[in-house]
Amino acid sequence: MKLTVIIEKGEGEIWGRIENVPDYLPVTSGANSEEIEQNLRELLDDYIHNEGSTYPEWNSLQPADIHFEYVDDPTLIKV
Repeated sequence: MKLTVIIEKGEGEIWGRIENVPDYLPVTSGANSEEIEQNLRELLDDYIHNEGSTYPEWNSLQPADIHFEYVDDPTLIKV
């Protein structure tokens, strides 16, 4: 499964979120994309074993089967 991570840069850290997960909005922060990915995998592992187990596309998924693509937050205004 491929998920898009929306990245927002802050002072000294970055934030990452995934918006297309049913009934869940995983959000985390970290110093780099590797830390964001690790945190998101942990959040999604918990989701898969709990809330996500009611969704056929999620109930047999393993965190290692998830691939991420990163995009900048399109809602931020660039000056």
